[in-house]
Amino acid sequence: MSNSSLISYTRISPNYNPRKNKIRKITIHHAAGRVSVESLGNTFASPARQASANYGIGYDGRIGMYVEESGRAWTSSNAENDHQAVTIEVSNDGCAPDWHVSDSVLERLIELCTDICKRNGIAALNYTGDKNGNLTMHKWFAATACPGPYLESKFPYIASEVNKRLQPSSANIQKAPAGKASFCVLSGTDIGRGTDKLIRYTKGRTGTNQYGWETAVDKNGIVLSDPVYGEGNMEVPAGGYVLSGHGEAGKWLYGHVKQGYLAGIYDGTVKIEEACCRSLDGVDTGRGEDQLIAYTRGRTGTNRYGWEVCIVDGVATSDAIYGNGNIWVGEGTYVLSGHGEAGRWLYGHVKKGTRVDVDTRYGFVRVR
Repeated sequence: MSNSSLISYTRISPNYNPRKNKIRKITIHHAAGRVSVESLGNTFASPARQASANYGIGYDGRIGMYVEESGRAWTSSNAENDHQAVTIEVSNDGCAPDWHVSDSVLERLIELCTDICKRNGIAALNYTGDKNGNLTMHKWFAATACPGPYLESKFPYIASEVNKRLQPSSANIQKAPAGKASFCVLSGTDIGRGTDKLIRYTKGRTGTNQYGWETAVDKNGIVLSDPVYGEGNMEVPAGGYVLSGHGEAGKWLYGHVKQGYLAGIYDGTVKIEEACCRSLDGVDTGRGEDQLIAYTRGRTGTNRYGWEVCIVDGVATSDAIYGNGNIWVGEGTYVLSGHGEAGRWLYGHVKKGTRVDVDTRYGFVRVR
């Protein structure tokens, strides 16, 4: 876990705990006065004060660090929030009732928030006006007016400006005209993953650290899950591969790849097509745990612990039905039968009248 390179002053406060959670949020506070980074450092240096912040921005735009990002600062009167948030104290240039902040300090705040998001894999800063977003304010956790009326009014603007700066560079990322597919340059296969690189891994595990996004693609080119951040070393599925992205490439994965999409690699470029697909686990075989099986004749022979739907001429004749089992398969029709995770996928994606393509040769289903 790194710290911001924007800091020009450091005075570590004794008022902190080791951080228990991954950084997911930013919480902005106001200093209730025109202060410097040094005066904030003096304030947080006192154990009797029982207060601190990860960063502070002085009236002149300089940035100070008082608790490293690996630590939970004592800022928001709420341990749950502070264990997930990087907290920032911001100097005012005006007093009550508005507690105004200068334009130059506001710009530095946006720069710092962008830097925090980039280094911690926060793909977007989401201000929802309540605790559910990842941009939060002190007043939601304590009886206080912090961050003051002026900064509070700027939260939507701050989120918007940060998100503009988090957008991946267009140098190696393009979108198809219809928005149905997107592309990113592949930097290599089965090599170390560098800064802003997208790497494909084809065997064993990726061997990557936690500072990136990863998603697995199966033998049919179907994405198995939404990209996951902060774990690394993902296992490569049999016959498939893992796409692993850092920085700009990781944000591309997060923004363009979803479970069920189709992935392909052509001349060193990854193509992602928006789709709703899932590979079959078998055709006319027994249905195991979390498996999706296509049946083409007779009866499915399944128990009642699953979901089943009949496909006639490529169209579902009903919603997926739970608890029946052993459905009759008419001539020229298919029955899709799913247990556990596969059954929930059927229930969530196949309704009466849904167009469903079943390919028993290559073993996959596509919902239109």
